[in-house]
Amino acid sequence: PQKKNAKKSIENIISDLNSNVLPSTKDIETILIPGRLGLRRSVLVRILNDCFDLRGKCIPSYQYLEEKLRERGKNASGNGYYYYDDDIDDDVPMQFATHCPLQDLGEFVVSKINKEEERQKREEEQKQMEGGDEI
Repeated sequence: PQKKNAKKSIENIISDLNSNVLPSTKDIETILIPGRLGLRRSVLVRILNDCFDLRGKCIPSYQYLEEKLRERGKNASGNGYYYYDDDIDDDVPMQFATHCPLQDLGEFVVSKINKEEERQKREEEQKQMEGGDEI
């Protein structure tokens, strides 16, 4: 059943990408569960390309990032990529999306989607607040 879920998640992600919709982080986390599954990396790379216009050497080194976060006093357990900020962390060594560890790639994609959803939510709240003044 786990394999069926992962295949269904890959289909969902591809369908979302074809519809220009951000894929669900739940689907991405499902395909990251260890096991044999084709298309996994290519789908994750496509998310970076289609949703965030990222290509090539665009995955921060997770180990380096964890050390840096510890120095800043942040707990990097869980998804340390969440705290990655490409404006601040410009000295982080980067890895190719096509060659980095699959788990790093997946977690980076999940963190990008979470940040994008938060950004959209803030934007929506801002619009509602501005719209509420005009009534």
